[in-house]
Amino acid sequence: MNTRYAFEDPLLRELTRSRPVQRLTRIGFLGAVDRIQSRNWHTRHDHSVGVARLALLYAKNRGLSRHDTRVLAVAGLLHDVGHGPLSHTLEPIFKRQFGITHHKAGFEIIRGESSLGREILKALTRHRLDPDEIIAMIEGTHRGRHAFLFSSPINLDTIDGVTRCRSFFLRTRPDVQSAERIVQTMSETDTPPIRTLDSFWQLKHQMYNSAIHNRLGLLYDGLAQAVVTQDIDDFVPSDFLRDEEQLRRGKRRLFTLLDRARRSPRTLRRELSHPILSHEVDVPRRTFFCNTSVALKTSADLIFRYGQNKTCHNIPLIDLIPTGDPTNCSYQIVQGEFSMLARSAPTAASRRCARPLGADSATTRAS
Repeated sequence: MNTRYAFEDPLLRELTRSRPVQRLTRIGFLGAVDRIQSRNWHTRHDHSVGVARLALLYAKNRGLSRHDTRVLAVAGLLHDVGHGPLSHTLEPIFKRQFGITHHKAGFEIIRGESSLGREILKALTRHRLDPDEIIAMIEGTHRGRHAFLFSSPINLDTIDGVTRCRSFFLRTRPDVQSAERIVQTMSETDTPPIRTLDSFWQLKHQMYNSAIHNRLGLLYDGLAQAVVTQDIDDFVPSDFLRDEEQLRRGKRRLFTLLDRARRSPRTLRRELSHPILSHEVDVPRRTFFCNTSVALKTSADLIFRYGQNKTCHNIPLIDLIPTGDPTNCSYQIVQGEFSMLARSAPTAASRRCARPLGADSATTRAS
């Protein structure tokens, strides 16, 4: 059992010790992209605890009630409890084949409807927390004053996720302090700190386009998805609730090829079969922009100032395999230029009709 993290709240301690949350200690944060390095991994457990700690920091600074504090912190701890092995990498395959997503699996775990047991539901019930309120906070439909911490474009999930990605690719310790500084600044006033949040949005743009969606990251994702697609008859829905150690024992070919890709990616060209080499990989391009015509007066303005555009095209896996000497590969972030693309200010009608962007942020890799 992982005892690295400790909470003062007995409910959070009990949840952290539960089987579903402990499973996250054996699931990588970035999925197949973690295999770029043989060390310095972060796990979904690290991330979940990080989000819970940010929630506690905000709640303490704002003087929130015990109930509201617990709802935010528990939502942070459990928001990724349904993630499957290799995280976002394999989820599209499981969704297409079995209709499973980490949201669906996570909500079943929280409600005690999963094969992983009823530990979490029993703990919530014992401490008089409604599991449906926790789920509403996670999925961005909660109506509370502080629900924007999960439903807005810049939320606790993505703050921890993006800063954690930066520490992975820069090979430094988890950048928890930077995440804490952002949340500390957010909690000091009712008016969102525009300079801090603009800077964070710039970092998110940089992380997606220079690191997460770089050539090697796409190669590792594409390789894992191609192998599982080819071997899909050997998979069953319950594999989604395994951890990566358990999956490795039963699906050695997948992890052997990922290990080989790290050691010598050039050899993949001659070792992989044609169906895998010709597998079509989704290559996304995301532009995160600030609508500088929108002033941040309240948290409700966040969804109007911070937006993104996404395009995607497909290329065969073989086009992502390096042809040069891989032994000197560097995974440092390439400093890219961030464009502040302005849009016209929203009308009063559009403000009333606009939907929160939290659902999108909850499904991206760094969240």
